[in-house]
Amino acid sequence: MPRPRMFALLVALTPSSAYAVDVISGRPDSGPWEQVSVRVGGFVQPRFDIEQADDAAGVDGDIGFSVSQARFEFGGDLEGAGGSRLDAGWLLSVELMPEARLNDAYVDLGVAGVPVSVRLGQLKAPTGRAFLTSDKYSLFPELAEMVEWIPTRDIGAMLHSTLGRNHVEAEVGVFNGEGTNRLSNVNRHFLYVGRLVISPLGGPGTGRELIRDNDRLPRFSLGGSVHRNVIGDVGLEEGALGLDGEFFLHWRWVNVQSEVIWRSVDYQDIAVSDYVQRGWYAQMGTFVAGVPWFQDHVALMGRVEQGDSLFAAGVPAAGPTDPTQASRSVAFGGGLYAGRPWYTDVSDLRLVVTYTLKEELEGFPIDDDRFDALVSMTF
Repeated sequence: MPRPRMFALLVALTPSSAYAVDVISGRPDSGPWEQVSVRVGGFVQPRFDIEQADDAAGVDGDIGFSVSQARFEFGGDLEGAGGSRLDAGWLLSVELMPEARLNDAYVDLGVAGVPVSVRLGQLKAPTGRAFLTSDKYSLFPELAEMVEWIPTRDIGAMLHSTLGRNHVEAEVGVFNGEGTNRLSNVNRHFLYVGRLVISPLGGPGTGRELIRDNDRLPRFSLGGSVHRNVIGDVGLEEGALGLDGEFFLHWRWVNVQSEVIWRSVDYQDIAVSDYVQRGWYAQMGTFVAGVPWFQDHVALMGRVEQGDSLFAAGVPAAGPTDPTQASRSVAFGGGLYAGRPWYTDVSDLRLVVTYTLKEELEGFPIDDDRFDALVSMTF
């Protein structure tokens, strides 16, 4: 059996009490692969939260410590031999909180020189920018609430391609449409998803929400995605059509991101009311320019979000906790990022503190503002 030669094996004890292991492999002694690399890692995100309690509105609030993410990841790449070589890659990731569950389990297959690859297994459906960004590279401790409306990870197949310096990003996928860790498709329908992003000047791609570099040109992206899904048994089917528009701008210390989401949900049973979900958010994260140490390690952030997760024409909200009530939130805060010389990536170790002001828009106010403090360690 071929045995790869190890170029490096780094084991470091991090402040999160988790071991960081980087394994970089080289040329196997024999076999079909010219180059083999293996990666082992993950991230841990302990946090402290306070949410106001409003007895009059029936909201209990929350206070305490938690671990929002504890992720273990194992992946790698296989580079084939020859001129028209076949390359492959894989990723397995397991979330350990609040219980162990599989997140990602897929393989990537591509041919050298061909700008399109196929990804098979359980993976992220390409339904929106914020969701496609890894949790270890997000700006805020929590994603915008409307991200929960769209399909997330599912089992299926996806074609994906990147052209130039991320001048074009494109993904087209077909999935079971049943969600994460469902063993099979329970009906004869599929989830169909497509996404296209254009960056005229090139850009950083869909990887992170906070970037720090000295690029003199502003890099911006415009894109959108569409999904169609049908779930449920015959006679009780629920169909959803969703559209997502996205914008991203990066220039030196400044990062701006926005999305608009619209979804229509229709029920086959005429006794159940159809509804629409609609919302938007805009956020900015910027390092503090002009002060040498701060512009590399301290970032300020803000986000405005407004949405209605259950809009039904002519059906007003009946109370403070009625899900038909539209809402708006304004979140702001700051982050302390270790970065170099201690860590390679600016997001490897960070402390983020935010406060969120929440406002209900249909006459039933709730005192449920929120404070979050998150430490994120990537290893």
